[in-house]
Amino acid sequence: MLSFSFDRETYLPGETAKISFESPVAGSAVLLAGTEKIEGVRIVDVLPGKNTIELEIPEGMSGGSRYFSLSVCGKNAAEDENMPQRLFGVGVLPVD
Repeated sequence: MLSFSFDRETYLPGETAKISFESPVAGSAVLLAGTEKIEGVRIVDVLPGKNTIELEIPEGMSGGSRYFSLSVCGKNAAEDENMPQRLFGVGVLPVD
């Protein structure tokens, strides 16, 4: 399970959130973002250790929350190289 930290507690429409997380593996991740529906999908590279990704808060958004999920897939060199590791996390960004 992935845990996230953010660069601030709340965001305003038009701002960009910085989302940090720790990964034990190198690989890639699928980032899904939205409010009431999926509004964006992005593939991001992931390194072992701390990673930071940016997620825009839409200009026209009027309060509420911006939701996201991140699914990481990679291989851990310390373990069986034929056994991929998967990690998943869900987060909420409060929007004023």
